[in-house]
Amino acid sequence: MGMNKGKWKILVNATIQKENKILMGKRVDIDLWEFIGGKIEPGEQPLDTLERELIEEVSLDIECNEILTSYVTKIENEDESLNILHINYLVKSVGKPKLNKKCHSELKWFDKDELILKLTENNLDEFCLGVDKVIMELQKCQKNKK
Repeated sequence: MGMNKGKWKILVNATIQKENKILMGKRVDIDLWEFIGGKIEPGEQPLDTLERELIEEVSLDIECNEILTSYVTKIENEDESLNILHINYLVKSVGKPKLNKKCHSELKWFDKDELILKLTENNLDEFCLGVDKVIMELQKCQKNKK
């Protein structure tokens, strides 16, 4: 297996749970739903980044349980390719999220079963790239608990 050429970026994001709901934000720039999070800054550890991003984007403290999944997406254009390593943490929210209109046009608590249904129906056009991978992991976790 060959090395992926191009630049790399590492993003951390959170699958924020409250009962059977998952918090997502609709990005201002591309009008798609995403898990809350952002890019690791030089010298930062992933959990420090996650905590900083959640405070910046939704004014929320969290209790981090575990890494839910990680995956790589690739964006290519004529000039360059960008590989993005996503690390998604399963977290519980502490407090009530507040909308930061610089980051998201709205916040929404999605029903976990609704997200799984959208995945099985291949109906994820309104979501950012890679959301399907996180939903698949949620579905596996849900099946393992039964």
